Amino acid sequence: MRRAPACLLVLSVAASCFALSCAKGPAEVTAQSTPLPRANMVVSPRAYVSLQPVPRGRTFELALVAKIRPGFHINAHEVLEDYLIPTALEAELPAGFRALETVYPPGVLRKLRFSATQLSVYEDSVTLRMKLQAQPDAPLGLNKLPLTLRYQACNEEACLPPVKLPVTAEFEIAPAGAAARPANPDIFAAPPRPKTSSPQRNARGTVARIECTRADVIWESAMADDPSLGGV
Repeated sequence: MRRAPACLLVLSVAASCFALSCAKGPAEVTAQSTPLPRANMVVSPRAYVSLQPVPRGRTFELALVAKIRPGFHINAHEVLEDYLIPTALEAELPAGFRALETVYPPGVLRKLRFSATQLSVYEDSVTLRMKLQAQPDAPLGLNKLPLTLRYQACNEEACLPPVKLPVTAEFEIAPAGAAARPANPDIFAAPPRPKTSSPQRNARGTVARIECTRADVIWESAMADDPSLGGV
């Protein structure tokens, strides 16, 4: 994967914020009353399963509950601009499992200081659901399914680099026809969060990148920690 130059930033949720950092100086973006947390410390994800055990041949759900640090938000899955980085849940499915669908709730519309238009975001807590099927040859016993949560977090003044968090879902696979009981009903029985309005994709032309001559924007230090974030 090709690494982007340090001063060439891939735009994300805070594209307008980064643009302001170049036009008005990084102090307006990086100056905070308290230090910014690391990007991977803003969201706390945990995975849950809808059945225990899961019999072979049964359809079941995984839910990833992501608690978002107060004062921050992450982009919704359905973004309103092409250059924004959507929140996404991915699974590395081993043999014996089939993915049916992934369900993302709608975001809430927020007008933030750095954006001229409303953005669709998740805040406080969000639940992402993935429907799977255990195939007839699914491995019996304890299974650990690797998940990856991708997001970018911002507050009112600055954005952190996009990150990918690993999460593991653990559940038991039982023989076909075995009794299964519902698990975590408080999570899986909850209705989807209502949509507060109908986001419409902005018709303005999108800008994929900006060139910045200042090296003290937050992005550079993050790419040093994880070079893969700089690939395009």
